[in-house]
Amino acid sequence: ALAFTAVLALAGCASTGCASTSLAETWVTPSLTAMPHFKKVFVAYLGGDASAQRSAEDALAEHLKGTEVVKCYELYPDTLALAPARIDPERVKSDLRSRGCDGAVILRLARVEQEISWSPSTYPAHYHSFGGYWGAAYPSSMDVRTDEIGHVETNVYSVADDQLLYAARSE
Repeated sequence: ALAFTAVLALAGCASTGCASTSLAETWVTPSLTAMPHFKKVFVAYLGGDASAQRSAEDALAEHLKGTEVVKCYELYPDTLALAPARIDPERVKSDLRSRGCDGAVILRLARVEQEISWSPSTYPAHYHSFGGYWGAAYPSSMDVRTDEIGHVETNVYSVADDQLLYAARSE
């Protein structure tokens, strides 16, 4: 399961274009003793950007080794990214089962927040003598940085059982 969570973090990162990713929260269904080895997995990124959908699904598919992957954007071109309300979940489940999918991984960008940080600019230290300090005691400029933190929800389902097995939120 640890390798699988790393894949989920990478997939979340692909959908947000991040510099670093960590799992903030995870949940596993209490009856699950080991993550099943799916033979064929449906992967989907639900969001409003078709390009992000393709990037996230491609990245996830690349990291899911030893299993066949069905990408949502290939099965339902741009429909989920652009108009998810048009998709009937029962039809999707039926389609996936008829294609032999036994697992599904669904990603969703839950929110993006901004974090502002600052630090004083560096300047040469003139502290070698008592008098040197006085000349350097002036307000310095600040380096200000704004980081965007994307929160990606990832859910892993057993298609055969129609059951949520694992959920995570990565940042």
